Amino acid sequence: MFPVFHSWILLIILLISFILTYLSYKFLENKYKKYFLYLFSIRFLTYSIILFLLLNVTIFQTKTVNKTPVTKVYFDNSVSAKFHQSISKESLINSYNNLLDELVSNNNSLQFKSIIKPYSFGEKVKQIDSPLSLNID
Repeated sequence: MFPVFHSWILLIILLISFILTYLSYKFLENKYKKYFLYLFSIRFLTYSIILFLLLNVTIFQTKTVNKTPVTKVYFDNSVSAKFHQSISKESLINSYNNLLDELVSNNNSLQFKSIIKPYSFGEKVKQIDSPLSLNID
């Protein structure tokens, strides 16, 4: 399990590291004024890299995505529906239409609305406007 640190804790640790690094080279400032900035920068950068590697920092970013769900309804438009013996072609199309109307009316009463897309499948899967446009052949 990775430790999770808040950004302000890391900032405090970096600030302490900065102060300690500065103090460690402060006595050299008078003697080696020319190299003080270089030595200080290299040591601070090294301490920062080691600190981040040892802490194994994990940064999380949370986003909220508002996406409307899609409900796909597939209606049989194949040859087997045409030759079904117990129901006629017209009653099958009407029951498809009633089913889609019922889904749309139930969808309107839900808290989270979804998009209902009717499809027919037979030789190909294609989107349709209404089951009444099916010819079942």
